[in-house]
Amino acid sequence: MWTLNDLITALNKEFQGLSSACYNSVKIDSREVKEGDIFIGIKGPNNDGSTFAKQAIENGAAFCIVNAIPHNCYQFKDKFVIVNDTYQDGLVQLAKYNRNIKYKNSTFIGVTGSVGKTTTKEMLKIVFDKLIGNTYATDGNKNNEYGLPLSIANIDDENLKCGIFELGMSAPGEISYLSKILKPNIGIITSIAPAHLEYFSGLDEIAAAKAEIVEGMPDNSSLIVNFDSPHIDTILKIADDKSNLKIFGYSQSKNNITADFKITLIGYEILKIDSNSYHTLVSLKYESNEGINGKVKYKIGCIGNEFIVNSMAVFSSLLVYSLAHDLDLEKIVIAMNALKSFHGLKTRGGTIHYQKFDIKVLDDSYNANPTSVAAALNRLSQNFQLSEYKRKIAILGDMLELGEDELKMHRELVKNITDNKIDKVFCIGKRMYELFQILPDHQKGLWFETSDEMSQNIINHIQPFDFIMIKGSFSMQMSKICSAIQKHCQ
Repeated sequence: MWTLNDLITALNKEFQGLSSACYNSVKIDSREVKEGDIFIGIKGPNNDGSTFAKQAIENGAAFCIVNAIPHNCYQFKDKFVIVNDTYQDGLVQLAKYNRNIKYKNSTFIGVTGSVGKTTTKEMLKIVFDKLIGNTYATDGNKNNEYGLPLSIANIDDENLKCGIFELGMSAPGEISYLSKILKPNIGIITSIAPAHLEYFSGLDEIAAAKAEIVEGMPDNSSLIVNFDSPHIDTILKIADDKSNLKIFGYSQSKNNITADFKITLIGYEILKIDSNSYHTLVSLKYESNEGINGKVKYKIGCIGNEFIVNSMAVFSSLLVYSLAHDLDLEKIVIAMNALKSFHGLKTRGGTIHYQKFDIKVLDDSYNANPTSVAAALNRLSQNFQLSEYKRKIAILGDMLELGEDELKMHRELVKNITDNKIDKVFCIGKRMYELFQILPDHQKGLWFETSDEMSQNIINHIQPFDFIMIKGSFSMQMSKICSAIQKHCQ
């Protein structure tokens, strides 16, 4: 919710034709505009959003921020605010006003990493809501140069205590730019993995790019890092150059890395709730260089090593916040146990049970790289072992943006498939054909170039009591296969 005074201060503009006291959400897509919204016509390299201002007004926009009034909108001239650059002078300025003025006393958390950003963000939202309430989180995965400032501009909680945001990237410098807008008090780097290698020389350069998050962090902030990530030394070296930055590191095993706080996994146990649901009981220990130490246990409402690892980042965040606000450990444990309600996210590892044919689908269709595919195959195996299902089925689409070694990385998945004893593998895309060719005949399902073709044929090759995992890069449209199975099972 924006007041007229907020807007005057944020944009440093006079609003001649506006009289309303309050305005609703900020939108950059005219199709999403609703009554009372603010529309910003972003001018990009290929399109000028201002040309859609008329549609935005017809959909109910209270006013539009543009760099010039479109020729078909002069009858609505009182509904326009003119700025030089609709992105920098419009969208980014609104975001900076919220971050630096309106919510300057709130805690802001930034989450980046090659995998696990959205899952970690959603877990954080659950536990901080439980711990302190008044928590806001990015809707979906709006984590780029448009999505992040749009998310900050759309905070709608006068009593906000905590805001949680993703920072994504595909090239060096992008995290630095986003971090300087967000200014996170707590920064999280979930992992380093071979994603977007097409734009980087190797994992070390990816690690350095993720570590750019420290560039926007204010003094006395805390950086939370996964000590098990490749090239963690690169991240820590960059973080060491940031003054007054505390390091909280989490790991699945003991290590000799120096940090202000270290959180280590003691172990975990799978607890059966009923025939179709399980909890993971996680045990951690924590210790600081100032002698603060202890152990905690909490439950997560799903199975998978990556969920455990993500929850360790979440616990580290609670620890940072609680130390700064003198909250006791009991409150942290209560908040962490709210993760019993977390069952994974649709398209990011959530499991769906179709009773009609007794088929289970592990929907991890949103995106893929070698690390996340290996984790998904392992999670399929873990879930299968606790079930009474008969076959483990993997449906895999191309992993994109992996650079010159992409075909090799696809072939190397055969080891993960063998280790997890996958019964049948169905492959989609020219790159995944490299894997399909070297699979043993008894594991080969089908290969098609597109998800449309696979969607039309997969139903004839799945059976009752199949446990199916679906994963591939976003542009491979793996969700079409999920939809085809859902339609079949209705």
